[in-house]
Amino acid sequence: MELFLEVIAGAAVIWWLCRCAVRSRRDRRAGPPVSGSHDAGVWVNPGRWAQIVAELDPEGREQRPRRPE
Repeated sequence: MELFLEVIAGAAVIWWLCRCAVRSRRDRRAGPPVSGSHDAGVWVNPGRWAQIVAELDPEGREQRPRRPE
């Protein structure tokens, strides 16, 4: 019975170590945090985002010089 409990405990420790290794590897490969329209954890459609900005500042968009093409 003691051997059975030791095997169960050993398996639990091995499972936990593997889980930590996989999680840390996943975190390292995740890349930089997202930015822009994905801030605050909410994704915003870029077209809708441009529409919101245009509604907030309708005059300023026409006064700014455009980028040379």
